[in-house]
Amino acid sequence: MASIIKQVKESVEKMDKIGVSKRELRLNGQKPEIHSYKQKEHTLSAGYNFAKWVRNEYNVKKLHQLTPEHYEKYIRHLENRGRSKGHLRNIETALKFVERGFQKLSEEFGKEKITFTAEKRLIAPAKRTENIQDRSYSNFEIEQVIPKMSDNMQKAVTLMRELGLRSEEVSKIRVEHIEGGRLLISQGEGITKGGRHRLIEIPNKLNNEIEKMLEGKNETDRLVPIRSDSIRKMNNEAFRRAGLETDGRGCHGYRYAYAYKRVKELMNSKEQKMLSQVLKRYGEGKNADYGVHNKGVYNDMKEKMDLIHSELGHGKNRFDLAFRYMNSLKEV
Repeated sequence: MASIIKQVKESVEKMDKIGVSKRELRLNGQKPEIHSYKQKEHTLSAGYNFAKWVRNEYNVKKLHQLTPEHYEKYIRHLENRGRSKGHLRNIETALKFVERGFQKLSEEFGKEKITFTAEKRLIAPAKRTENIQDRSYSNFEIEQVIPKMSDNMQKAVTLMRELGLRSEEVSKIRVEHIEGGRLLISQGEGITKGGRHRLIEIPNKLNNEIEKMLEGKNETDRLVPIRSDSIRKMNNEAFRRAGLETDGRGCHGYRYAYAYKRVKELMNSKEQKMLSQVLKRYGEGKNADYGVHNKGVYNDMKEKMDLIHSELGHGKNRFDLAFRYMNSLKEV
């Protein structure tokens, strides 16, 4: 019989739908599963930690021995240790994935399906404004850290800052993805988060730098030959050498800076004002279009907001992400 740790791993593998779009699953009447390597990594980590805890505290050695009581006591244990609401809700999501994966395995082997998570979430959602902070890097910060980086790391920062790419994406995009002055990833499996299609116009000012990245490389060569974990480590090290703090922003700070820069590039003053008003209302718990009288400006603003989201690899109508990414007050 497999150990509880191995059962967690097998259950998570059953939920692996990396490269399959959530939309495709929903259209087929299926629930979204695990669609990114990061989500899979987090789910495995959360599942392992839960399994070790119930094994140590209650001598639970198999997943079929779990009960909702074990689950609730674990969540309350983490809550008492001061974990944030957002973190706890992520744990709940991860353990739901483990449960559903194990149910799939049980069904395959003709075993009784067990349910150990709560029917409703134990942790209420955080308020829209809770734990929201400006995570963008300022021009000053970037100018200070760039000289502390290797040539390849500087190229990685350029792609994150000027094209809004994630560090994982920077480490995987290839020469063949650059064509006609655009970054085009039509088949994103194993490259973009959730395998999403990506189309980003390359700014003219970036052409020379991109050409240097392409020099002497074949179609299947990576633009920046650095692993994503190395990119994150080198970013933190550069900030340390510059005497600055990342404050937990990591490489995502460049994506936040990109988002706000694009707001200023794409939106006129009326649309920027509309975006500020919409995000303020959203933060107050109201609908984004609450009290909007000028629908024309609103629709133009929203179209550009959705374009920025698509460049970042987000879906449409994501006012929650706009609230996080497009509220920066820094000069970026």
